[in-house]
Amino acid sequence: MIMIPYSFDQYSPSLSDKKTAQSIYDELSRLNLRENRVEIDLTKMVAMTTLCARIIFGRLYLDLGNELFSQNVNIKGVSEALSIVINWGIESAIENKDL
Repeated sequence: MIMIPYSFDQYSPSLSDKKTAQSIYDELSRLNLRENRVEIDLTKMVAMTTLCARIIFGRLYLDLGNELFSQNVNIKGVSEALSIVINWGIESAIENKDL
């Protein structure tokens, strides 16, 4: 198992575009996160829409399940406000599995 770094710097300071979120999800899903770990760096990210968080993190959560998501997806440099948005995105994905 390897740790793969993934930075959101190129999308900073905010992410609100659905197509960009889909592209990020596609990139992350190709990392085989059932076998590998990813460290997502959100240090320069200030804001993200709940929809983008749902597309990226909610889908990853649904793909991997709670245990693998917790083990293999490490998010660093996340502000408290952004953490709340990410959690909302995950909760929304769980409640509405119609992604």
